[in-house]
Order: sequence, then C-alpha cells, then structure tokens
Amino acid sequence: VVNGRLVVSVRICRRWIDLTTNTTGKNVKLARSNLRLILEHGMIRICYGFDKPKGRPCGKGEAAVDKGYTEAVVDSNGRHYGEGFGTVMTEYSDRVTELVRNRNKLKAIADKAEAKGDLEKAKRIRENNLGSVKFDRFCLRFRHRISDIAYKTAHLLADNYGHMISEDLTWAMSPNRGREKGKRFHRLMNSWAKGILADALNSVFLQRGVEHDIVNAAFTSQIDHRTGLLQGTRNGDRFTGIDGVVMQADENAAKCVLARFYDTEITILVRSNHTFG
Repeated sequence: VVNGRLVVSVRICRRWIDLTTNTTGKNVKLARSNLRLILEHGMIRICYGFDKPKGRPCGKGEAAVDKGYTEAVVDSNGRHYGEGFGTVMTEYSDRVTELVRNRNKLKAIADKAEAKGDLEKAKRIRENNLGSVKFDRFCLRFRHRISDIAYKTAHLLADNYGHMISEDLTWAMSPNRGREKGKRFHRLMNSWAKGILADALNSVFLQRGVEHDIVNAAFTSQIDHRTGLLQGTRNGDRFTGIDGVVMQADENAAKCVLARFYDTEITILVRSNHTFG
C-alpha cells in the first residue's frame, strides 16, 4: 500500500511493473491467487478469485416480489425497494438513443465526404467523433449505478425475509410480443431486462441463505389478487378492479405471484429445493 492505495507489482517480459489501483487494499488478499489482467481503453482491470464468505443471517418471513420499472421490486406486503430504478433506466436509454442517432448522422456525413473524395474530412470525423471510449465509459457508469441499486434492493429483501418468490419473465421478453407498444417501450424494457437485477437477487439470496422459488409469470399483472380472476384493468402504476377499487399495480401483481406459488393447477417453471443455485 503506497499513499493509501494498493499497488500490485507484476513481472511481464522480464520487467517489474507497478500497477496502482483505486482501492485501499482493505480485505483484498492476493497471496497465492492467479491474477487476470485485462487491458481496456488504456486502463487495466485486475481480477482474482476468492472464496466468498457466508453473508449475515436472513430474515424469517415469506413474501413474493414483482419486478417493476418505476422501482426495482415491490413485495406482497406493499414495500417498495429500489425507488429511482426506472428513472436511471430511462435516463440511460434516452441518452444512448440520442448518442447513437448523432453518431449515425456523423457517419453519414463521413460517408458522403469520402464518396466526394474529401478523405481528410472523413478521416477527421471517424478519428475524433466516432470512437467508442467515451461511450463505453458512459455505459460502464450506468451499469455501476444500476448494480448498486440492485444489490441494495436484494440485501434489504434478505434482511426482511427468509423465503422469496419471484416470477420468471424471460417469456415476456420475446421480441414478437406486444410490438404495438412502440419502439421506445421496447428500448426501455430491453435495457431493464439485461439481468442485472436478477443476478443481484440470485447472488445475494444464495450467499445469505434465502430460499428462492420462481413461478410462472403468465397474467400475474392482469389478475385481481382478491378474486384470482382476470378482472380489472391495469394502467401504468394503477390497477382498477371490476368493482372500481383502485390498487397499486405492482403490489397487486406481487400478491398474485405469492398466490401462484401455492396454485397447483398452474405449472411452476422452476422450483428450488430450499436453496437457490
């Protein structure tokens, strides 16, 4: 550790090279570890393997969660987790769309200049405006923000419950479903469906010993949890029952997911043996 930063010395091509990291070195144990050095955009990532310790004890209760967009998840007891999740996703998705649109315009200008024989102009545009370094760094910052929200959400759920039930949404992400909703909707949902949240839940639940079961997701957002029937209408964050009662849509869906776990007439896609793996 030099000046509060961990420095890793590696020997490459008979020369020792000092790599100064951005960590203090706390809880980092590199002894007898194989290191993997990844050069990426002028920076080096140092990866190493270690045995992850068992996490703190989980809660004792049971609940189901509905994976939302406005917030990360809502449980069947009405608790909301990861608020701001949708705001970050929308900000990222809109910004990426704007950047790609502008890059395509610049690429078209470069192609036209090249076609007219102005090779210098085309070269300047490609070298100075069509690189990927800044774009990749922006995407990386976004992934860190989303990952932070996702893992905090997973730990809060593990603090409260010992048995979690969630739905499998892979069927709902088919590219042929719901095209009438528009390009922007699918752009947002495709970003949301990257799996960051699911990976966080799986990792944290496994580490902290939370039982995790997955059920069929079909129609859980369209069923009235009070009757178990396809009655009522969902509009954004509002679910209106056939009797006119208005409920929070994700809370209603989470309760439907909980009921689905105990419904023996609907096939459960995956059920764990008290340990999610």
